[in-house]
Amino acid sequence: MILFRNVTVFRLSIFILFSVALSSCKEDECIDAPDASHIEVSVKIERLEKKLHKIPTKSELRKLLADNPAFAESFLDLSKYPSEDILIDRYFGLLNSAEIDSLFLAVGRKFGEMEDIRQQFEDAFRLLKYYYPDVKIPRIQTVVTGIANDLFISDSVIVIGIDYYLGPQGEYRPLNIPSYILKRYQKEYLVPQIMLLYSAFFVETNYKYQRRSHKLLSRLK
Repeated sequence: MILFRNVTVFRLSIFILFSVALSSCKEDECIDAPDASHIEVSVKIERLEKKLHKIPTKSELRKLLADNPAFAESFLDLSKYPSEDILIDRYFGLLNSAEIDSLFLAVGRKFGEMEDIRQQFEDAFRLLKYYYPDVKIPRIQTVVTGIANDLFISDSVIVIGIDYYLGPQGEYRPLNIPSYILKRYQKEYLVPQIMLLYSAFFVETNYKYQRRSHKLLSRLK
């Protein structure tokens, strides 16, 4: 479980969470968010699960993992296997099983083309860049692993185990997770949760922005 590491990050994340939701609130009920609409942001979501679904050969799977090392290592624990061939054999078998096929179909029904999620990411990163102009937009990838992992986040890449976020109506849910955490694994919490974790990384590893973050916090008190 990932915990908040400081209050600054928590408040920044809540601010982003509310701002992402501004489009659905009434004018007299919205928080006083800055106008960041002039900031150019382009977010692309790489749907790796579409490439993984019924991937035809092990050689194609091997190439996909080589092209996406964050996914291979952080989600599939590649370095922990005595041989890459063992991982390839196991994951290829899983990807072609009837059980995971139903997960791929459920993800497709729940998330569609993910245009709404992409737009939420753009709104959130636009606001973040309003306060931190040097922020770089990371690669964002979605995968299906049989509910093996939920997220990997660095300053350059975000990998989302999208099958974790099917919600309470999903046929399969993550196991051995407290209910108060499990209820957050839903589509509507996906972008705020990721921005919370991304902001934590950014704020804590970019000290030169700390003074500016205090100005942001003054708006939240």
